[in-house]
Amino acid sequence: MKINHTTQKIQISIRELAQISTKNKVEVERSIGLSNRIRAGIGRDAHKTYQDKVKKINKNFKTEYQVKYDVKCQGWIISISGRADVVYEEKDEVIVEEIKSTTTKFNSNDEIAKDYIKQLQLYAHGFILRNKKVSCNMVIYDILNDQYHSIPIKVEDQVQFINKQVKSIIDYHVKIINENLISKKRFQTVNFPYENYRPNQEKLINFTFKALEREDCILISAPSGMGKTIGTLYPSIKFALQNNLRIFIATSKTTQQRIYEESLKIMTKNKGKFNSIILTAKEKICNNVEFNCDPTVCRYLENYLNYDISKSVNILLTKNVLNSRIIKREANKKMICAFELSLDASLGCDIIVGDYNYIFHPQVRLRRFFDAPYNNSIVIIDEAHNLVQRAIEYYSPSISQDDIILTKRHLRITKLPNRLTKSGITTFNRLSKYISNFDSTIEKGGKWKTQIVEINPKITIGIQKDLDLFVLEYVREFTIRHKIIPSPKDPIIEFAEKLNYFNSILKVSSTPEFSQLYKGEEKSLEIFCKSAALKLSKQINGFHSAIAQSATLFPLEYFQKMLGFPDEALKEEYGSVFPKENQLRMTYPFISTKYHDRSHYEDDISNLILKSIKYKKGNYLVFFPSFKYLKSVSDKLRKHSMDTRLLIQEPNMSEKKRKHFLKKLQEDKQGYLMLGVHGGIFSEGVDFMGDMAIGVFIIGPGLPAYTFEQELRKKYFEDKWKKGFKYAYRNPGMNKVIQAAGRVFRSERDKGFVVLIGQRFETSFYSEVLPKDWVITSQKYPEEIIREFWSINKDLEIMKTTSLDSLIQY
Repeated sequence: MKINHTTQKIQISIRELAQISTKNKVEVERSIGLSNRIRAGIGRDAHKTYQDKVKKINKNFKTEYQVKYDVKCQGWIISISGRADVVYEEKDEVIVEEIKSTTTKFNSNDEIAKDYIKQLQLYAHGFILRNKKVSCNMVIYDILNDQYHSIPIKVEDQVQFINKQVKSIIDYHVKIINENLISKKRFQTVNFPYENYRPNQEKLINFTFKALEREDCILISAPSGMGKTIGTLYPSIKFALQNNLRIFIATSKTTQQRIYEESLKIMTKNKGKFNSIILTAKEKICNNVEFNCDPTVCRYLENYLNYDISKSVNILLTKNVLNSRIIKREANKKMICAFELSLDASLGCDIIVGDYNYIFHPQVRLRRFFDAPYNNSIVIIDEAHNLVQRAIEYYSPSISQDDIILTKRHLRITKLPNRLTKSGITTFNRLSKYISNFDSTIEKGGKWKTQIVEINPKITIGIQKDLDLFVLEYVREFTIRHKIIPSPKDPIIEFAEKLNYFNSILKVSSTPEFSQLYKGEEKSLEIFCKSAALKLSKQINGFHSAIAQSATLFPLEYFQKMLGFPDEALKEEYGSVFPKENQLRMTYPFISTKYHDRSHYEDDISNLILKSIKYKKGNYLVFFPSFKYLKSVSDKLRKHSMDTRLLIQEPNMSEKKRKHFLKKLQEDKQGYLMLGVHGGIFSEGVDFMGDMAIGVFIIGPGLPAYTFEQELRKKYFEDKWKKGFKYAYRNPGMNKVIQAAGRVFRSERDKGFVVLIGQRFETSFYSEVLPKDWVITSQKYPEEIIREFWSINKDLEIMKTTSLDSLIQY
């Protein structure tokens, strides 16, 4: 729809004109249950079958027939256009038909059905204006029963309806103009929520204000305790309200979302007038016992499609900060889908907080906001260092033989006609055979079990097309037999979507930042993304301004490149505001943690740890480059006696077990020695507040494993910036070190130490990428310095020695 207030002209499609009150619901109805793509395929298939049938009977038959006409209303000229599914003449009468596929009974009183009927009547109105005699039919394809039936629709003059809709459009846009004027005044209600600024916080606020005024992108490295959340949020809200902009806050974890939720509540309690929402993942906010987004099985979604959603949205928007609890409560009252309600409510919000996926994922992003230009929005990327790897994963899809085997197994146990089952198996076998052909690229006894290959898109896309045809038949047959469409989690549907996504990335993977790989051990094809910077750059450049912030966004120049921020982006680094006397940082460079030297120094590491933790009872953390290294040192520790118990991180720990670990560290005052890995669930994104951790030992610089893929990344960065090892190994590894060290100092009251163990920490090559405000000394006897540190802090407590064997915990 295009509106020109100067010429008083409106260009609008028939679909838009009919959907003004139900637009978002129609989009939902098209996407529920099955994916948009598969639903569209069913729709196309239904259209073609019916159109072919009519074409045999009537030679005047036309498909996708353009209907276009102008009307005048309130001094405005409205150009209305659209394409009718079927138009043909019969006995001097024009027949207009629309074809709709559905899994539910067509009820002309449903909101969505009314919308479809109105579209049909608006097409007919174009012929009425030409003085033609017109009849209308709604052709319904019943997917469950594989049947077509035609419903005659009454032809009515649409002048009154068009006038009503146009008036609604004009009134709405006048309202928006007026609301924008009011919104500009709302910024005056937003004030800094505290009496005093923290050190450097006012400087950060002013820096952010100036950047927003100039439409700049900024990167901020600011330590914990400085108040960077409010430091960028406050000026962003004030500026956005004054300039009619929307704010998106992208986070990598729900803990960060809770921090923003509390910050927004504090600001609204301070009389700030704005609306905000914390978006929750669909499965987490689902009201239903079983997660299945299909109205035939989910009464919440069925009710949503037939409910005037504006009532609930208006109720929600009386709240300044919307979270899942508030949204679910309203959704449960009305028995409607909480997730779709949250998306509808987000349209009326000034601030939207959600996972990175909602903004940056090429498939999951919020299309209602990002399919159109979004330069009227600001994005704040929190803990931005996490987006680098997350975005790489977005663009690194894979297809494996295991995927195919599991899908075929599901197909065989699903009761379908033999012909259909064989058809599916044949298609899956073609893909399996194509993948197997790459086995010959792996050299027997060679160094690598992964090789660069050239995936032929004609083959994989051809297989996808055949698979899509099979899926259409599968869905139809499944629904007929079970009287329900397959769940979105159905293995066949999931695999079809996975292959489609693989091919969508394959189409854009001919540039240097991608490599196509065959992995011999996994027997899989993968599109390997070495850097997602160019993809992120296109998205970042679409915003009015982008703010990337983190306590570990260092070096800033490195993250500027990795996040795709423009060359002219502004960068600001702030030092720690915590008391220096509470922090002790040392290196112990007298051992080597390089891969081939590790076994020689395991006793030295275990002895150093035991000597250093005996002066104060409490929790201590040790982070290793790998689980293998962790196990070797833990075996050495078991041979000693101490009063501190072991907690050992395991690979792929469940959320429940992780919480159990943290609970022990928080509640048990006897003290633990927790062993974990760099970049793991305990070394990043966890707040060890207060006495939860009073010391950390970091074993080596945490470099990524030496793999075929990492070597490809190294070559890419060398070719592009002449910084291959730095960008592929050193910087990611040292960022893990900074993250791990940050677990000890979470507030100005925290006291503790950090020991960096290994020769490499002593070299300028590695130390130059540590924060500039870190005061680090090299110590031959760090345990003595630690003893003095605790003595100065008057916390000395010599721990008694007992047997460790009965105290080890996993």
